[in-house]
Amino acid sequence: SSAPFIFVYTAYSTGSMPKISGAELVSGWSAMGNYYTVPYTTTVGNFFIDDDEMTVARFPNSGYLIQSGSSQSTINSAQITQPEDYWAGTRVCVRTCQWVWETTAVNSSTSGGSLTVAPLLQISPIGNYGFFMYNKLAELDTAREWFYDTAADLLYYYPPTGQNPNSKICEAAVYDNGLQISDNVSNLVLENLWFDKQARNGIAVSNNTSTNIKVKYCTFTKQFLSGVLLRGNYHQVSNCFFRHCDGKGVEVTQGGKSIINHNVFRQIGRYKNSGSGKQTNLEAISLAFVDSVHVHHNNIDSVGYTGIHADGTNHIVEFNILANCMLLLNDGAPLKSFGAPSSNIIYRYNFVSATPGNTEGTYNANFLTPGIYFDFDVSSSLVAFNTIYNSPDVGIFFNGGTNNITALNNIVYGATHNAIFFNASSQPEPMNSMMVKHNKLFALNPLAYIYRQSPNQGTTDFTFGIIDSNYVFQPYSNYVAFRTPNSQFTFSGWQATGNDSHSKPSFVNWNLPTDNSVLFMNPSDTILVIGLGNTKYLDLDQNEICGILTLPPWQSEILINTTTTCNPCTYTPNLQGTSVNVCSNEQAVYTIPHITGATYEWTVTGGTIISGQGTNTITVLWDGAGTGTVQVLQFQ
Repeated sequence: SSAPFIFVYTAYSTGSMPKISGAELVSGWSAMGNYYTVPYTTTVGNFFIDDDEMTVARFPNSGYLIQSGSSQSTINSAQITQPEDYWAGTRVCVRTCQWVWETTAVNSSTSGGSLTVAPLLQISPIGNYGFFMYNKLAELDTAREWFYDTAADLLYYYPPTGQNPNSKICEAAVYDNGLQISDNVSNLVLENLWFDKQARNGIAVSNNTSTNIKVKYCTFTKQFLSGVLLRGNYHQVSNCFFRHCDGKGVEVTQGGKSIINHNVFRQIGRYKNSGSGKQTNLEAISLAFVDSVHVHHNNIDSVGYTGIHADGTNHIVEFNILANCMLLLNDGAPLKSFGAPSSNIIYRYNFVSATPGNTEGTYNANFLTPGIYFDFDVSSSLVAFNTIYNSPDVGIFFNGGTNNITALNNIVYGATHNAIFFNASSQPEPMNSMMVKHNKLFALNPLAYIYRQSPNQGTTDFTFGIIDSNYVFQPYSNYVAFRTPNSQFTFSGWQATGNDSHSKPSFVNWNLPTDNSVLFMNPSDTILVIGLGNTKYLDLDQNEICGILTLPPWQSEILINTTTTCNPCTYTPNLQGTSVNVCSNEQAVYTIPHITGATYEWTVTGGTIISGQGTNTITVLWDGAGTGTVQVLQFQ
């Protein structure tokens, strides 16, 4: 049979990337007191001034009110004191639990302190959690707020003092999708296109009957829901740039068997009341209980909730860099999987850092935000060769009901509470068949434990599986493990419980502010050779490391700086190149291994260096007959 015909939509010729905009320019503003208005007959989904997203009119203007005794249909608060039905027809954003700010419409309100909402909230709000109302003209009272009156076909804007919107570039998001792909579409390539300011999605594959849609080298900015929404199978999103997508960067739902690779995500899910307003919102990459998605070589920075949320089966998540996730919520992680349907998931060779978690609008919230999170009932999965650093609360978190999960060869460096948390008591299903081996677990806080455990629910059983052959380094405290309710263990006491029988404890003991540990990282696809100068280091097996450290791709190493010097000549580089039978006027290349931060001085007799002086590789043009030499000095 003949090969399928591929349809390609791409930029033509050279120049700027073509922009598919979901917004229209708005002009002709008229002043009305403190704000401006303009007649506008198309419903406005979002509003921008000079490419900057404005805030829909809200109350209170910052912070939130407090509710209690609420349900999925009613929000109760003594701070709701406005006249009856003042809030009818508006919207409310409520932090129903630690992991979501939900949004819905307000049907009615009472002066006695309640809102009736529909559609129902997904979760009955936890008492004393926060909420705010928005999308009401009477609350248009602060600079940079806007409101669209659908009944009067008027757009309102409250500018900063002295600003006239007629002198600005004003844009209203009015088109839902930049490109909507309907039923049974296959073999389509979209490349080198810019999707901007859609009221819903940049690209939306709307039905799971579509296959083989490839999105390459595109840019997605300021979509209210998602940059790319994928349904169906065998799709790919690669080498794209996502910035300021309000809900999600990429969402895969109702299908799978797709690839998401080599993309950059920046500032995704920045606003509490943006995106879907439901659970699993404000994420860079979302796999919504789908099958067999390969997520690799993505760079993710600054996200409201999770960086990569991989629910479903048979996913491989590898070679990704994630930083500054969990900026608006907690009870999540940069890498997270959830639920009994989630199994056979692999997280490997990822770099995770700076995971703050955010408890704004909560009350007594005590979730410890991890770098990698296996939530309730995930099973039969692998977490291996990941590097978690820069003070997340927890390195790897296993929640109740998880089973048959293996953690191998990970580095957790500096978790402020504990490196690995077994929270078995949070679910009735027992945690079992876990394996934690060959990990390097290094604390930088005197109050941190390497392990924290709660027993299987309703028992005193802490037998979760095998914990052994790890590096258990807590150089600031004698205690390395904690079990609820109040038991703490030294390393030998921990071994007496049957754990870490073949593991190694810290051979260094410090008091703050002393910290002679160094984390060396290689988040790249090439071997990295790092020059160590003349400082003597020790690895965690107390082997001396001098001269250079060679890191394989996507791996890291923790070394201890001894503050002493190495013996001279501990490293002699291997000079490679043509050494015999070079003809007159022939070029030859000579090289030594590259060391980060090093410079090189080459000396050649019998020939001329024509390129590369100062680097680790030179090209030489040899002169007439005779003997020539090549020498190199390496400086650090």
